[in-house]
Amino acid sequence: MLKFDDSTAKKTAPPIIASPLNDIVIAAIFTDADSAGLAAEYLVKDVLGEYGKHLGKVVSVTAQDYHKLVNFRGCRVDVVCRTDDNELWLVEFQMYDDEFMYERNLVELSYLIINSTSAGTTVEEMAEDIPHIVVINFLDFKIRTDNPDWLQPVHLTYDKEPQRVAYYKLEIFNIQLPLFTEREPDFSNDGECWLYVMYQAHIKKMTPGEVLEMDSKLERFATTNPGFRQFETRFRQAIADPELLDLLRMEASERIRQAGMKKAVEKNKAKEIAQNMLSDGESIEKIIRYTELTREEIENLHNTE
Repeated sequence: MLKFDDSTAKKTAPPIIASPLNDIVIAAIFTDADSAGLAAEYLVKDVLGEYGKHLGKVVSVTAQDYHKLVNFRGCRVDVVCRTDDNELWLVEFQMYDDEFMYERNLVELSYLIINSTSAGTTVEEMAEDIPHIVVINFLDFKIRTDNPDWLQPVHLTYDKEPQRVAYYKLEIFNIQLPLFTEREPDFSNDGECWLYVMYQAHIKKMTPGEVLEMDSKLERFATTNPGFRQFETRFRQAIADPELLDLLRMEASERIRQAGMKKAVEKNKAKEIAQNMLSDGESIEKIIRYTELTREEIENLHNTE
């Protein structure tokens, strides 16, 4: 049996509204492939540290990469970076709680894998064509409850001892951004500097430049990291464009509205199931297990019967 070695993923977290990190970074920093590659490469490799040393050089960057197969739902990836070593980096900025993060990643992976193969190839040729896929999820919630590290690697492993990686062409890295509000980052580490600046800009509605001015400990990073210098320059260019900002805000509002509607539908469906189970005489404990409603919510349904 194969499994992901991140079995303690958390399913709930308080939502935080999307802002510069999710929108301007994607739309303005990563859209110009010729000049965005430097920022993308430094961001990913600095953040992954030792895990990113084997990765290739970015040759193209595509923002909001959309995939569609006949008779299947579409799939949009925030950023896809292609390297000179047959690698695809999938970069996702998830600014509100998504309990189906791994399912989202697997759907994205399925499109990329299918599109990398063609009819008539042998199994050996297919295996050779499938790229090495690296997924980097920047999360505005804690996906782990039992580990304080902001970087959480996930691999496909064998379940039985000796436990080891079963498939090397897939790597997933979850970045737990809220941890950067609970402790001071290591300002000698460029990866932590990247995340601290981006997350502070997000939660405080600042520009990266304003975050730099707020903390002098970032001066070394800001002046010596070429990828970040490009990032900061293009960020300033992006926020100077009122039309772009208005468009991004509308898109963010629509995503949040749709997410809220989805959760409302799911909640109503759970309450409907709970109501039927109450009518059948099922225990509250059993209803909690099946619907994930709270005891108070179920008792309120019971009192309204």
